[in-house]
Amino acid sequence: MDSGSLIITMLKSLIDPVAASNVGGVAGRRGQKHQDHVAASYVIDMLNDSSILQIECETADDVTVRWMTNGVVTNEYVQVKTTDGDGKWTVQELVARTDSRPGTSIAERSLACDAHDELPLFRLVTVREPRGNLAHFKTARNKRDAAAQQIALAAAPFANKYPAFKSKNLRTLADWAGNLLWQVEPSFEKLADRNKLELLRLAGRDGERPSFGDIEAAYALLLDM
Repeated sequence: MDSGSLIITMLKSLIDPVAASNVGGVAGRRGQKHQDHVAASYVIDMLNDSSILQIECETADDVTVRWMTNGVVTNEYVQVKTTDGDGKWTVQELVARTDSRPGTSIAERSLACDAHDELPLFRLVTVREPRGNLAHFKTARNKRDAAAQQIALAAAPFANKYPAFKSKNLRTLADWAGNLLWQVEPSFEKLADRNKLELLRLAGRDGERPSFGDIEAAYALLLDM
């Protein structure tokens, strides 16, 4: 058994799914429906990318993607945001606290997921585009060496924000911003179509020729999971 296989057999859910809270239910279904398609896209990616070890839903965050990179396991904590509005996301929206209570902003809640042994990464998936320098967070992780200056500009507003607030592993919002990836998905219908097209492509790669109905059925099963 190679080291990758050994690690896969040892991985457990970050939070016991049986004990995880199910608060929200139907009231949050619009956001959760979008979240389902986002999670499904990562599961489909996992079929084509051996560095993705595990996908979890509603444990440490909305979705957690566990990666193996250069022999190191990392947890990518994904928050899916479907808030209404026509304007682009701003820094103020990310750091706005509810009733001035520490830990209640979007950025803080994301950072707070860093409560486990593995190295953390963070991702926001939104319907709306980010404004100004925040758009630099959309740069793919494998292209960030060439975009270091732009990422630094995007992260700068968070460097001294709420310095007293830290994750369980003592990371700050500066650490959060430095490890943030922003993904924009304006339509879950288009994301679902893209997911089904990728399933069809993967099937064709493996010599299968499923019908449109077969792909629809397979995708529905994936969403149910």
